[in-house]
Amino acid sequence: MVGPSRPTLSGTVDIVVDDSIRHTVTLAPGAGQGTATWTVSLAPGVHRMTAAYSGNEFYQPFGFSGGTTIQNGRLEVTPPERIVAGEPFTVRVKVVPINGATGTPSGTVRLSHGFWPDQATATLDGTGSAIVTLTASFPSGNTPSALVMYVEYLGDGTFLPNTWTAVPAIPYSLPDGSPAGGETPEQAAT
Repeated sequence: MVGPSRPTLSGTVDIVVDDSIRHTVTLAPGAGQGTATWTVSLAPGVHRMTAAYSGNEFYQPFGFSGGTTIQNGRLEVTPPERIVAGEPFTVRVKVVPINGATGTPSGTVRLSHGFWPDQATATLDGTGSAIVTLTASFPSGNTPSALVMYVEYLGDGTFLPNTWTAVPAIPYSLPDGSPAGGETPEQAAT
């Protein structure tokens, strides 16, 4: 027995970027799907996009609208290896020009981690860098064993806002050095 087959998807897709760049692609037909490739170079910034599928004898026309951001700066972040409740820790942030951007980024970065309102802001220096120091709060309730850290660059007149998230989360402990989430494996074994 042969499984169910899907009708062939064929036709064209009209693509418009920023109301000024227009292109039509013809789909390479396939069972239940069609593919096409169009390469376009976009300047850094936020771009609006729409696409309209022509439809065929099996599929009705439909459209899509959305957007994309082409960044012109990348965040380089040096987080701490561990965060200890009640102790200060330092994070180094640098905004580096990319995608042909030139100049030195300026403006503000905002840093936060798992416990609100633990956040700080810092102004980038003449090299596009900042050093941010926070003191980790003592948690209330269940204590995590790791914290997610977020860094947000707010942008300036030239460089676009951007974000960075620590993956994996940064280990978190109480001041006695034990993991905040409970016993260490060595403690549990004794």
